[in-house]
Amino acid sequence: MDIGLGLIVGVILSQLTTLNYPVCLALGVASTLLPDLDYVWSLVVNHRQPHSEHRDGLHYPLLLVPIVGLAGSLVAPVVGWVLALGTLLHFLHDSVGIGFGIKWLFPFRKNSYLFFFHLRTPASIDMPRKRFYSWDDAERNEMIRKYAYSKWIQYVYFRPNLFGMTEYAILVAGIITAVVYAY
Repeated sequence: MDIGLGLIVGVILSQLTTLNYPVCLALGVASTLLPDLDYVWSLVVNHRQPHSEHRDGLHYPLLLVPIVGLAGSLVAPVVGWVLALGTLLHFLHDSVGIGFGIKWLFPFRKNSYLFFFHLRTPASIDMPRKRFYSWDDAERNEMIRKYAYSKWIQYVYFRPNLFGMTEYAILVAGIITAVVYAY
């Protein structure tokens, strides 16, 4: 989903600036993928497995969104706003359905928040069903220990379910939008 959203953000950026279209698309995708650099870092430094929870490095919206916005504003104010939007969209995506939330209010609160639901996997079938989850670090680690599913990628993206199909639809919409606006 992040790539599809990033393409849409790139198209928006191209409509608001005179920047080169491929550069706008690259910046849009980069803004929506930036927070997941902490995942790459956890793989390289900590030798974690690909299914590890990784949202402790850059997944701090109150810190990262303004930093990305300010950095983009060095090019032009609209670039800052659009890149901040892309980063914010990543955080919204990571706060619904999969994973164990992000720390929306860090540094003021260290709780992780997940909204609307947690996708049912074989490991989380008995997880309490809520519309809003809030966990401190110890509770979150316990939830990960009890309910994390190492094959979540296969479960979400390679079997029919509403969450995965929504993600694919947004990716396709992003690709179509990028292609249509290229011409």
